Amino acid sequence: MSGYTSVRGIVYDLDGTIIDSAAVHAAAWRAAADKYSVEITPQFLKFQRGLTNEAAAKHLLDPLGRLAIQRELVREKSDYAEHHASESQYLEDFGDAYEGLRQKGIKVWICTSSSKQFCLKVYEKFGQLRVFTERTVWREMYESGKSQGLRVAFDKMIVDPKDIIYVGDAPSDWAAAEEAGCLFVRYGGSGLERHSEVLSLLS
Repeated sequence: MSGYTSVRGIVYDLDGTIIDSAAVHAAAWRAAADKYSVEITPQFLKFQRGLTNEAAAKHLLDPLGRLAIQRELVREKSDYAEHHASESQYLEDFGDAYEGLRQKGIKVWICTSSSKQFCLKVYEKFGQLRVFTERTVWREMYESGKSQGLRVAFDKMIVDPKDIIYVGDAPSDWAAAEEAGCLFVRYGGSGLERHSEVLSLLS
């Protein structure tokens, strides 16, 4: 546990970590793909977790030789997801963990591959998340992968990456944390079962 004693900030992923939006994003990909006659497989839906829409669409379309429709596919997917964002479910145990971190003086931010409009609609539905409106790095705030988004968050937090934990649910989140130079803790799967467990890492 010694690697966590100097932690001064925690950055959370949003989808799959603070909210359960898997059904929304799956439906969005299927709706967009149907319009362009592209097959969406369960394997793709698992793979795209944690990735930007652009990266996921490239992975989907490149083997088909259909990269020409990437921008349109991403636009359709994003529009659908934003329209249905409020159908996501809030993971209630995050609130207690956030309060505990706040009391410890830990800076807490969110870095997500979801769009600003998606985030704002989620925050509007779940009022307890509105405090993150000015503490979220969403997709429009960085140009490439989530590691760049994390670096934007670090700069805004004014905390050294080595003193920050990124909490996410996907393998791509771990890869982004490694590339950005911060610690990583997985939520779900073989990682944390509840958000409150992150507090014990800092004890």
